[in-house]
Amino acid sequence: MSPQKKLSFFEVKSRINFNPAKNIIGTSMFSDVRGLSFDDSENGWLQTAYGELGTSGIGLWRVESTGHRIELGETDCVTIILPVHGRIDTEAGDAICSAAAGDLLLLGPGKRNTRVGPFSRNAYEAYVVLLKPQLARQLDGDCIALANPGSGAHTYMRYLFGELARGETPLAKSDVQNAAAVLLLEHIHSLFEVPGAAENGTDAGPRALRMAEGIMTSRFGETLSISAIARNVGVSQRALQLAFKRYREMTPRERLNRIRLSKARSRLLSSNEGESVSNIALECGFAHLGRFAETYRNTYGEVPSETLRNARSAGG
Repeated sequence: MSPQKKLSFFEVKSRINFNPAKNIIGTSMFSDVRGLSFDDSENGWLQTAYGELGTSGIGLWRVESTGHRIELGETDCVTIILPVHGRIDTEAGDAICSAAAGDLLLLGPGKRNTRVGPFSRNAYEAYVVLLKPQLARQLDGDCIALANPGSGAHTYMRYLFGELARGETPLAKSDVQNAAAVLLLEHIHSLFEVPGAAENGTDAGPRALRMAEGIMTSRFGETLSISAIARNVGVSQRALQLAFKRYREMTPRERLNRIRLSKARSRLLSSNEGESVSNIALECGFAHLGRFAETYRNTYGEVPSETLRNARSAGG
């Protein structure tokens, strides 16, 4: 992709070329850039483009480069990197980690040396989530970790960046972006969870579970995070997760999505002329329209548009 290409949601923040005088100026992505050099000393370039996800404080970045090395003293933010083309190698303290297209790399605050490079003739490209200090402090992990490529965070990041890059998308609305930010944070939080930790905890009990379900049912259309629901109920997020696992055999997020799915179906069956599937899905709390349509079809045996069309035909 050419460094001159315009993006929609993403505003180009810097175009840096091989000229040493411009190597550090404009790299606003990180707070403390200590050195930058290009593999191609004659034609190398680096471009960063940025967009903030609603009012969440989550920064989304698209990075493209012919190949470069960078030394950072980032002390505050947690960085999540999803390479799309090429490879990234990072060294932080005694830890060394590499990621190629399809992997997901988590970097905690601290000094690090990084090299990125393209494969073949394609420029290096990556999707990057940069969490501000108040969000980063909520995460327990502070070390480099390579996430499972099949994780929900990996899949959701690909969807989110791809959708926001389109000219027309329901995610252009700030309130929808806030809902998307909640889901993204939950996916990121899940990457820091220790396997097996759930089995050693104590669940919140059936009463707290019913209270949580009451909140989900009455506020299904709002931007709800599981951590916020747990706070309203007066239990920890982990305890609530354990309760849903024990009594419902599903996660709180799965239960919330089922409630939203039922509400969406009711809306589709009784919709007014002019209402669309997308609007109904968004008003019922779904920020991922493709996943909504897929889950709806798997649950009810038809796509949402069929429900809408059949309901209007019957009403007519």
